[in-house]
Amino acid sequence: MSFNQAYSELLAILPASLKREAWVRLTTRKRKPLSISEASGINPEVESFLQHEAQRYQKNLLHHRRMRRIKDWFTLTVNQTHMAESKEMQNAIDGELALLQKRLLEHNRVTFGQLMQNMTKTHEKQIEANRESRCNPRYRDDHVTGRIIS
Repeated sequence: MSFNQAYSELLAILPASLKREAWVRLTTRKRKPLSISEASGINPEVESFLQHEAQRYQKNLLHHRRMRRIKDWFTLTVNQTHMAESKEMQNAIDGELALLQKRLLEHNRVTFGQLMQNMTKTHEKQIEANRESRCNPRYRDDHVTGRIIS
């Protein structure tokens, strides 16, 4: 793998891995592969291909630099504002939670209040009826005879 010295400026731009890939691609492509002597000499196809690869590589580098700056800026911005926003957010969440708890208690009181009162009254009536049946001799069993006294 040796390109002609005329392409040294283009080859200086490309890393070694892309130089190898360019050589392999030019010499082993399916349609019209170049012989080693053609690829090593001055050839417009080789020059055009190396220019294309150099432009692609430069564009890729520029894109990655921009993306890295954007990521760094975003990380910096998020880290700076995150601390202040997290306290504000926590206070807002706590306020909403307290409000929801109050609403739930009020809803339960309105929805189930009458039901609970009715159940309590029924339960108290049953307790009172049981108490009366135990205390009233009229309804008690006579343990000696096994008869109910009426």
